[in-house]
Amino acid sequence: REDILQALIQGGFDVKSIIGKPSNGITYRLNGEIKVVGGELPDPVVKINGKAGTLRSIVKEGDVVEVIPSDGLKTELKVKDISKPIKIFIDEKEIMLSPKIKVNSNEASFDEVISDGDDLSIDYDINIEDLFRFLNFNLEGLKIFVNGEISEKNRILRDGDRVEIKI
Repeated sequence: REDILQALIQGGFDVKSIIGKPSNGITYRLNGEIKVVGGELPDPVVKINGKAGTLRSIVKEGDVVEVIPSDGLKTELKVKDISKPIKIFIDEKEIMLSPKIKVNSNEASFDEVISDGDDLSIDYDINIEDLFRFLNFNLEGLKIFVNGEISEKNRILRDGDRVEIKI
């Protein structure tokens, strides 16, 4: 007993042209490190005697097999697929902060599409001063606590940190 793929190979068919081609992968650099995302595999439509099947479906003599090639879907990668915002709590209110993202030295957002050969830098180093600048809030005369400890303005915040403001 053999499956459709085995029967095609034994029949001398060029399997690549019958089932389709995988899509191209994406190679990019993230903070200096090369990353590779593989392309999508082809997903041909397979019918056995008019009913849906797969390349691994078992066939027997007399079966009518139809294989319609389908190339792999185009690989799409966005910044949000490889990076997430940082969650900070300020006086128990949740704030989501975006890291500093650059694609090919240009500022970018989470929705930016990453193309083959792109050079990305994602900087998660957001300090207290950056946070309050983002919030348009003046720190003068205030004491800032992070996770219960008094902190300086240049302290780097990490995902899940709890910030308290005291006069």
